[in-house]
Amino acid sequence: QIASRYLPPGIVQRKKTGFPLPLHDYLAPLAQTELFNRGFCREVLGLHSHGIERVIAAWNQNIQAFFSLVSLEIWGRLFILKEPLGHLSELISRLGYGRSI
Repeated sequence: QIASRYLPPGIVQRKKTGFPLPLHDYLAPLAQTELFNRGFCREVLGLHSHGIERVIAAWNQNIQAFFSLVSLEIWGRLFILKEPLGHLSELISRLGYGRSI
């Protein structure tokens, strides 16, 4: 009601909409096998390097699958392998991410 005093009805009465996350831009620098070398998915879970390479090769066609794999890798490195955040941050920076996490 307060917004209707200041904004046009078309804005005030429209349904809520989400906003897209630029996952493509966020994940593009991480689409490299180096992120998974000696990491959680390969060493602890025993995922075959060929499978990881296939997900990386098709990351652009299935961003959700790649996002899940990257999230699992980062989570596992931090909480299972107990890697220091600085070490993981350096790895991600080396992959060309541009800034540390």
